Amino acid sequence: MNRFKQFTEMSSFIVISLCVTLFLASCDKESEPNVEVSGATGDLTWRITNGTLIISGTGKMPDYGCSIGQCITAPWSEYKNSITAVLIENGVTSIGNNAFEYCYGLTSAIISNSVTSIGNNAFWDCNGLTSVTIPNSVTSIGYSAFSICSSLTSVAIPNSVTSIEYGTFWGCSGLTTVNFNTDQIATMGRYNQQGRASSVFADCNSLTTFVIGSEITKIPNLAFYGCSGLTEIINHATTPQTIGYNAFDFVNIANCTLRIPAVSLSAYKAAAGWKDFVNIIAIE
Repeated sequence: MNRFKQFTEMSSFIVISLCVTLFLASCDKESEPNVEVSGATGDLTWRITNGTLIISGTGKMPDYGCSIGQCITAPWSEYKNSITAVLIENGVTSIGNNAFEYCYGLTSAIISNSVTSIGNNAFWDCNGLTSVTIPNSVTSIGYSAFSICSSLTSVAIPNSVTSIEYGTFWGCSGLTTVNFNTDQIATMGRYNQQGRASSVFADCNSLTTFVIGSEITKIPNLAFYGCSGLTEIINHATTPQTIGYNAFDFVNIANCTLRIPAVSLSAYKAAAGWKDFVNIIAIE
């Protein structure tokens, strides 16, 4: 009986030790800084070298994530903790949904001029991302594409963009400057599937300056909700935009300067929502 007990205890110890070893090995695989791996995804190829994930080839990147009970994971996701930079090479035409989500070590992303769309949740919670340039080839940006990229400090929406979805930059708490100076889009962030909120820049509480393009006709619901650091809005539209509900909640409009075209001073001072701003002055 004692021998059986000793055998059972020894077997349990071996099983536990094996599980711990396998777990640590998987952790090492994810965090290995000099990992060198490659593979294919759809019509494209990918490789990681010296911490840089390089996507090459011609065509669209597949979408990843779960849909109708089926989940597809980006093939580099098991190495995500080793990725410090992303390079999308010329020829790639899209960034798939959920492509780089939770890549916490990612600090920069270079996107080639062949890319026309950035998918939903593409860079979700890449909280180390400090730099990304959206090229003039991009026409659409999916919902929550850069949500919770808390280290991102500035972003420019190029004139090529014709569609930007809800929550695109929600929770980018380090974002200080945004240039939304495109004349190809009328609404600054679409509404969500329930039709209730856009929240495109909500909770960007370090945001200080925002530039609005001349063709923007509507500021959607919750657009700047929680942007408590906003001190300057440069609005190039000659006709005051309609403002959705709670768009400027928790923005100190008494301390936020609104700069608008000189010919529109009287219009903004009489327009619903805009007239509440204390400092309304002409763009110099």
